[in-house]
Amino acid sequence: MKLRLSKLIEFQIYYLLIIESLISIVGVPSITRYLLDVNLIFMAALSMQKIPFLFKHREYNRLTGYILFYMVAITATAFIRLVPTGQILWGIRNNFFFIFFFFICIDNLKSKDVDRIMKNVVRLQIYNVVCILVEFIFMHKRNDLLSGMFGTEYGGNAYLNIYLTVICAYCFVGYIQKKINQYVLIAVILSSIVVATFSEIKFFFFELAVILIIPTLFSNKGSVVKRLAAVAFGIAGLYLGFKVFSIVQSDSMEHMTSLESIIEYNSRTVYGKNDIAISRLTAISQVNDYFFQDNTLNKLIGYGLGACESSKTFKWCHSNFATMYEDTGYRNRSTAMIYLETGYIGLILFVGIFVFIMAIALKSKRKKEFSSYATFTLMMSVISLFNFVYNSSLRIEIAYLIFFSLATLFIKIREQKTTEAKIKTEVKIPKTKKAAV
Repeated sequence: MKLRLSKLIEFQIYYLLIIESLISIVGVPSITRYLLDVNLIFMAALSMQKIPFLFKHREYNRLTGYILFYMVAITATAFIRLVPTGQILWGIRNNFFFIFFFFICIDNLKSKDVDRIMKNVVRLQIYNVVCILVEFIFMHKRNDLLSGMFGTEYGGNAYLNIYLTVICAYCFVGYIQKKINQYVLIAVILSSIVVATFSEIKFFFFELAVILIIPTLFSNKGSVVKRLAAVAFGIAGLYLGFKVFSIVQSDSMEHMTSLESIIEYNSRTVYGKNDIAISRLTAISQVNDYFFQDNTLNKLIGYGLGACESSKTFKWCHSNFATMYEDTGYRNRSTAMIYLETGYIGLILFVGIFVFIMAIALKSKRKKEFSSYATFTLMMSVISLFNFVYNSSLRIEIAYLIFFSLATLFIKIREQKTTEAKIKTEVKIPKTKKAAV
């Protein structure tokens, strides 16, 4: 059963990474993207009997308890708030399916599976670049509509951004750990910079800086010279990236030239049609001003899970709130969406998941056998929090890749503890009866 589930997990990740391009470029029906949901439900059903094992290892049993409390509390609050059942189910799909996947990965994958999957994910950058060229040259797509293997629809850049950060983070850690050579690292970073430039993903350059800093500061493995060389590669790539970006996206450079311009751009509340829009840096205050106002209960627990959900495919999952206020773009910001539905309590509990994971990663990195996995998980937890503010990637399908990345450390911990327990069992000396005198 474990082998079967590991293959389903692998299918989930690969299918996620190619289906949008098949929809946009080849013309595959868009309903096929929901095969991810079907596969997740199937995996969850097969894994139900293993739930007790999530509490087996003390390294992460508290995290398991914390996450289960969060999900139960948020769902129960939604029923108390009388949110329609269909909308609650859609809210569970958009908020909890990725967490289910996180646990399924932990219990069914081994470190060799992680390495194989990640190497294939990195290799897909070739396919990604080919898709970019097809969309740019033949389909004449630009900027926000140029998302490589994630298609040509608005919102594809959020998928592409996460993918680029994951492969850059993995390769950077792998280089420091002497698992990936410098040519692969250079190829991945440079190609990612070029892709991010043509797709106008400004935020990627900030994330790349974070990717350079964390392994250098926190990795226990790899010589100082190798770490500095990796940073030098990254800085050179960043410099080249900014040069290329300033040429290709000259209009966007005005938003990246100073801290003041960056803050102004990300606090903007009026866009092209002069519609009110939820900004990145002021999402919570805007929700308070426009919707909650002086209602303390709403600020604490929100309208309820699913109360603000939107679905073009399933009408019974679509909320009246979305019909009235979808033009504000609140669903494009995870902070706004989660605050609207779960209030300050839900928002803090959700952020706490990533803080919890960061704390475990920081503790685990001291152990040699966990160092590389802990560093990668630490990087992805930090990047997840950044994207929590920046976009909606924690609530859309690319979150499967995020939570797979977060699970890598816990997969290694479970594998290590299982091996240690097996060794202890094998070396246990059976008691013998005393010989009669």
